[in-house]
Parts: sequence; structure tokens; C-alpha cells
Amino acid sequence: MPRLSITTSRGLGGKLQIGIQYSKIARKYDQIRFGDELGRKKSLGDAIIIRRLMFPLSNGLVLDLGCGTCRISKVIREVSEESMLVGLDISREMLSVCSEKNVTDLLILGDSEKLPFREESFDVVVSYRLLSLPVDWERIVSEVSRVLKVGGYFLAEIGNSMSIGGISNGIKKVLGRETNYRTLHIWKFLKVCEEQSLFPVKIVGMHHIPGRLVPRKFLDLWLETELRLGNTLVKFLASRLHVLLMKEVS
Repeated sequence: MPRLSITTSRGLGGKLQIGIQYSKIARKYDQIRFGDELGRKKSLGDAIIIRRLMFPLSNGLVLDLGCGTCRISKVIREVSEESMLVGLDISREMLSVCSEKNVTDLLILGDSEKLPFREESFDVVVSYRLLSLPVDWERIVSEVSRVLKVGGYFLAEIGNSMSIGGISNGIKKVLGRETNYRTLHIWKFLKVCEEQSLFPVKIVGMHHIPGRLVPRKFLDLWLETELRLGNTLVKFLASRLHVLLMKEVS
């Protein structure tokens, strides 16, 4: 069982509400999000992409930022068996679920916008789902750069504002309809990253199609097609983008 370290972060504000909301569904989160066949295929697609992008990164000190129930931590552990894996999340209950999976070496209750680590501590930082929440994503990118070693890698998943879902989300905001799902323009994201000495190595897209549009017998074909499209120019219209960046000397 991984050691659970409790840290206190000041000024959580709205982020504390995010933690509370996720704590309410922590025990059911994996089932809600990935319990059906389509959800499992989506999770498998994420895992395949992570394995491909992280394969050359191998060992070292790895931080899973916004680790939740450690769905992604489990994949990281499979790719990087010898690494020291640290998970950080703002929800105590999500971390409790994560600890039961026994895939991390250390779990920390803390704030992704104010990381409790020294400069240049990690070889790899991974962030999935986190940047799609109502957080200060630019602050998080800055913190990632601070704690990442020069030559280290940042693997981030973002919602794509250029996708159909991203455009729909933008229209909702213009109409004043509240949404907790954030999408980012890839070029703005890369610009902010470059300002923090994080430069793109590879970008892979994932075209998530609503489950009702995919007959069950075509799920395998759908996943294979998504993975192929993710490496073409069509990726810039994908629902979600997996972005691998490397920290260079500023």
C-alpha cells in the first residue's frame, strides 16, 4: 500500500469544490466513466497512446498530476516498472481509491497550482483530465516547468477547442450556459508551454465519438481508426489531444 502524505495548501477556493465533487463519486468514478464497453475502449485507447509516447522515457521520478483513482498511474507503472511514481490529487476520497490499487509509491493530497515540491524534482510529469477542469491551467503549466528537470518530459492531455465538441462548448459559454468542461486551443497551449521552456515533441489526437453513434460490433474498428487518425493532420480536429513536451534550457 503506498504511503499517503497529507499536505495543506492555502487559497484552494473553487478548487476545493472540485475536490468535494469528485470525493462524492470517488467510489463509483471508474464505473461511471469507464464501466461500459465504450468506456473501456476509450480507456484502452488512452493506455495505448500513453504507452507509445512514454516508451522511451522509462525510469526516473514520475508525477501523475491530478491522479484521481490512478487509472493513468496504472498504465504508467506498466510502462515504467522501475520508476518512483508519485500521485497528487485534491480529492482525499479519490486518493483513497487510488491507494487500494497499489500502483504508486507515494500519494499526496495537494494543489496542482501550488505544487509542494522543489525545483527540478521530476523526470516526467503526466497530466490527464486535469487541464479540462475549471483550473488555472497556465499556472499549472508554470508549476510543471518549475518541478521538471531540464531534459524531462511533460505528457498532457487537453480538450481541443477546434473539435466539434470544443466549438459546441465555446458556443455554450457565449450563450452564458455554465460548463465545467474546458477546451484549449492547441497553439495557445503550446505558446504558453514554450514560454515556460516546454517544447513539443509529439502530438497525438483521439477522436472520441459519442457511444450512441458506434454500434457495439464496430467498437474495435472504431478504436483502430481513431488511433490511426490520431497520427495524421486530422488530429488537430480531434476531441482530445495528447501532447508530449520536453523541458529545455531557458
